[in-house]
Amino acid sequence: MGDLRLTRENVDFMIRVQARDLDLGTRDADEGKRLTTLSVLHRWRGIARHLASGATRPFVDDLARAVQARRTYLERLQAGTAASSQRYGALQQNRALFDAVAIGDQDGTTSLARLGTLARPPRPRQDIDEWLLEYLHGLLAEWPPDPTAAAAAGRTTAAIAALAAADPSPEHDLVEAFEARDGAALSTALLALVEQRQARFATDLTLPPELLATERHVWVLGIALVNVARTIGIATADEHPTIPGLLLGLTSPRPLAPESWRTPS
Repeated sequence: MGDLRLTRENVDFMIRVQARDLDLGTRDADEGKRLTTLSVLHRWRGIARHLASGATRPFVDDLARAVQARRTYLERLQAGTAASSQRYGALQQNRALFDAVAIGDQDGTTSLARLGTLARPPRPRQDIDEWLLEYLHGLLAEWPPDPTAAAAAGRTTAAIAALAAADPSPEHDLVEAFEARDGAALSTALLALVEQRQARFATDLTLPPELLATERHVWVLGIALVNVARTIGIATADEHPTIPGLLLGLTSPRPLAPESWRTPS
């Protein structure tokens, strides 16, 4: 895992720099970049503090800041006080949605799912990852769901159809498992996605060391997926690689002061 103390020190420094640059920036377009980057940095900080201590509270507290940072940008975007951005309005940049699910923040989950969908710029084509994100945003826009509702209710049917029409992929298998409420198939899809991620971590030499020290060992999206599965009644394994059981089913993030994302906790 590397030197987690050094990772935390680096991330703390980067959080302060991003907040300072946001205050000094002269271009509105910087707002999306800065706030989205701050969201990522708080996620890394929460993972690093959990890995160093084994405690869940630091993980919850820092991911709550990640949610707050991204939500701040999306709310400013909707209010017209931040400029729209082809890059930072994209669903791929709205990963804080899964931070919210991971820490049991229901209000943050529904807000980020809805605001993220509204902010998404139109694109003529989407890849497998984008269709999966679109499916999950549709699923989480009303959260928690009615467990008695039909499996396809509230989903983006276009995303389901696109994934079904694509070449076989773990993403497609994951959505099929959710729609069928199939716990065994879900575990198989999660393991395939874990292997896919680990292969990227092992071969992509451009990834920052802070990401490798944190997200290589704890997969927040995976935690969120298992939490979603359990909420809609799918039985899951107690844990999967990089999805530790200790971090599943977390609840009750503490209320944050406004703009807590500006500083490390």
